[in-house]
Amino acid sequence: MIGIVGIAGYIPENRVSNKVLAKEYGLEERFLHDKIGVLNRSIMDKSETALTMCLKAFEELKHQVNIEKIDVVAVVTQNPDYSVPHLSALLHKELGLDKDTACFDISLGCSGYVYGLSILQSFMLCNGFKSGLLFTADPYSRIVDKKDKDTALLFGDAASVTLLGEKAIFYPKKTLFGSDGVLGWDSLICRNQKLEMNGRQVFNFAATEVPKQIQQLLTRENLDIQEIDLFILHQ
Repeated sequence: MIGIVGIAGYIPENRVSNKVLAKEYGLEERFLHDKIGVLNRSIMDKSETALTMCLKAFEELKHQVNIEKIDVVAVVTQNPDYSVPHLSALLHKELGLDKDTACFDISLGCSGYVYGLSILQSFMLCNGFKSGLLFTADPYSRIVDKKDKDTALLFGDAASVTLLGEKAIFYPKKTLFGSDGVLGWDSLICRNQKLEMNGRQVFNFAATEVPKQIQQLLTRENLDIQEIDLFILHQ
């Protein structure tokens, strides 16, 4: 069985205050507290890239990793440093991985970690792999328009790395997936290298569809909602 052995992350030290932007947009500070919940965002500096953020995240996890035993590296990102080559290939070089190591990228955003975890776990089981690394890195500051209050107050930069293996702490169960490409394909879209979002449509989707999936999952696992101690939801 393949599960999560360890997780580490990197958040850039550079912080940008949403309070300053809110004033420019004519928004009250209370709006930040009540509606967004984000007062400061981490933005990578000019010397940083998606690759360097991944490497800094790895620094926090490398004591748990036998680099010679890594069978596969997967990276979840929608904002890689290059369209070609893929970011996982750059990590392969920097980490000094064996030529037999499988490497691939996954282009997903908010749902990327859930998909990435399931994909890598399945990939490893299918191919008899024992040890894998799942990176996430999305420097959204590259595509966020500072003049757009619908996105500028929400998106920051960060990276994470998850070590997957047999001697794990957590073993993910089967996951529920879903999509609404008919009505929601352009709710969050990058046009001309600028991110655009229909915030109301995204909110409505989350508020109506996510509770349904939670209930489906509880039913499938024969659990009552009162048995759940904590729900952690992507905002």
